[in-house]
Amino acid sequence: MPYPRLLRNLVPCLLLSTGPVLFADSLSRKVLSTADGGWGADAQVNGTTQATHQNFGGSQIIAAKDGGARRKIYLRFDLKGVPLDRIAAARLRLTIASMDLTQSAQVDGITFRVFGLNDGARAGAARLGEDWPEMEITYGNAPANVHDERMASVGAGIERGGQARILGQSTLQGSLFSVGQSFTLLDSVGDPRVLNFLRADTNGHVTFIITRVRGSPDDNLLFAAREHTRGHAPPTLELDFHP
Repeated sequence: MPYPRLLRNLVPCLLLSTGPVLFADSLSRKVLSTADGGWGADAQVNGTTQATHQNFGGSQIIAAKDGGARRKIYLRFDLKGVPLDRIAAARLRLTIASMDLTQSAQVDGITFRVFGLNDGARAGAARLGEDWPEMEITYGNAPANVHDERMASVGAGIERGGQARILGQSTLQGSLFSVGQSFTLLDSVGDPRVLNFLRADTNGHVTFIITRVRGSPDDNLLFAAREHTRGHAPPTLELDFHP
């Protein structure tokens, strides 16, 4: 019977593992953050009248808001050395640094939309490109930005700040989360758009643009930036790879 031999091989795996049993053909994982590499960066931009041309790249928090607040999040991850052709799954995660939500947001949630800036987007017409400096980006010069606080400029363009593609959206139900917890904003399971976006990269870095599409102006949900000093994790991109 083959079962005793199988059990002898399996027991050491069980004893050494603190999580799921990993076999030789299991996926490997790499977690990137906006604090990693030369290209890592994060910033929020604010489209209210007094802040359109103000930079918030040094802020400890980032937020996306609609309802007249006009805030969007820009995240860039350094992909140098990442085997893009072997990516099997991807998750974009943010950590809650502060939250003050209405009852509606506690029950019905807040919905965010995620865009991917086109690979090779170039600066022009007073817009920054894919290499946007964290300490210079504003609502007025952000790549692929439009006046609509819920959107980015969608299309295949790469000139004049470029355009972006929609990668998905996700709803955070406030009653299920608390400060310090991480929230998966984008998951490739069942939706290949983010995988296609990552695999198409040619220059070693990608930019995600996050907007809020449902929420009250009174809902304040702030995420930790890479500058956060209270121990909350910066934005992360979790990648699983085929062997």
